Amino acid sequence: MKMKIKNMDEEIKRKREYWKWFPFAKKGGIAMLADALIDQCEREDFKNLTADWLARKIGVSESYLSRCYKDHYKTSLHRDIVRHKMVVAKELLVKYPRASMNRVAEMLDYSDGNYFIKVFKKACKMTPHQYRKKTIEEDKAFESVKITVRWLRQGTGIKIPRSAMRILKILYLKMRNEGLLDHEIDVYLFEEKCIHYLEICTCKNSKKISCSYKVPLEYEDI
Repeated sequence: MKMKIKNMDEEIKRKREYWKWFPFAKKGGIAMLADALIDQCEREDFKNLTADWLARKIGVSESYLSRCYKDHYKTSLHRDIVRHKMVVAKELLVKYPRASMNRVAEMLDYSDGNYFIKVFKKACKMTPHQYRKKTIEEDKAFESVKITVRWLRQGTGIKIPRSAMRILKILYLKMRNEGLLDHEIDVYLFEEKCIHYLEICTCKNSKKISCSYKVPLEYEDI
């Protein structure tokens, strides 16, 4: 579970005092603080998102931070930094379709567009240009689909939660790739064992398809 911290400087100060009394919790705590800082940068900016900055922020050496992070999360700190940057890179490529690679690289605090393209291709198995073209085409196809949303206890006319649209798009593309889709989708929101679900049903050539997908939604999404 990710740490959600409002005042990071105060939290780091508090943790360092805590580790003096409970040193066994230090390594895991350092890793979790680094992860929280990475998440904070993803939501705000990337100007400081380097292993060196994270280490100085927490007050440990870069090598020690990397070891703590790998021991706790079983993956390298550098790899997770790149992964988080690529999440935002994908959003930027679609949000600013006319932005050059140099401009996107600048927003991600990379040295230049060529280096960004190299990192993106290695992480995502395609170039930024290919990803942008593919995603924009998928978005246009998704926008053309007629979606009817139903909350089973309240009838029709319910607006689908914004955060659920991302899940719906993923499922839509999966169903389309499997040849299951027509141009209309019924989306059902329902509760089962205290968990809210989103279920998609579709028709193909005017015949209802029995295949459907269900994914749990967070309560605040409904």
